[in-house]
Amino acid sequence: MSDISVIKYELTPLRTESNYEDFRHPEEITRSNDLLLDSQRRDFTINCMYYTNAPYKAEYISSLDKKNIHNYSDDETFLKRLDDHGYLYIKDLALLIIQDHKHIAKLFDKGMYDDVHLKTILKSATVFMISTNKKNLALNTKHLTLRILVDPHKGIHDCIHKRLKAVGDPDKRFTEDALRIIRAIRFVNVLNEKLKNC
Repeated sequence: MSDISVIKYELTPLRTESNYEDFRHPEEITRSNDLLLDSQRRDFTINCMYYTNAPYKAEYISSLDKKNIHNYSDDETFLKRLDDHGYLYIKDLALLIIQDHKHIAKLFDKGMYDDVHLKTILKSATVFMISTNKKNLALNTKHLTLRILVDPHKGIHDCIHKRLKAVGDPDKRFTEDALRIIRAIRFVNVLNEKLKNC
C-alpha cells in the first residue's frame, strides 16, 4: 500500500463584511465577485491566496518571452523578481503567480479570469524554471491546466520567510474578530512543530 499525503483545504465564498458587532461576527455579509475587496477582510496574508486554473492553450505558452527565462537559484532572487514585476510564471509547474493589484482587477473583472488579459500577462511575465532536467518538462499537454495563484498581500513572501502577518492593520484585524488571536497562536504553534520535524 502506498503512502498517501492528505492536503486539507478550507474554502469560503468571496464576500464583503460590515462592522463587527461583538468582536466576532460582522453585522452584515454581502456576496461579491471582487477578489481584492474580499482579500481586505481576511485575517493573515498566508490565508489570503486564491487559486484557479484555466484549460491549457498552446498560445499561452507560445506567447512566453523565451529571452526572459531564468533558472530558479534561490528564494530571495525569486521574491525580488516577483516584487519587480508583480507576477511571474513557473514553467515546469504551469503556474502563474500574480500579486499586482491592477492586473488582478483586470484579470478577474467579472469574477472569472479574462482570457485576453491572461495572454497579455503571460507575454511579459518573467519565467522561472525550477527543474534543470529537460526530460521533466516534456509535459502531456492533453490534460495540462494553467494554474493561477493570486496573492494580493504577498502571502508567498511570508510563507518563504516563515512569518505570520496580518492583512492590513493588525489592531483592526484582531479587534474585528478576537478569535484571530487564538488562530495566530495555533498557526505559530503548528507550523513551528512541523518545522522542527523537517
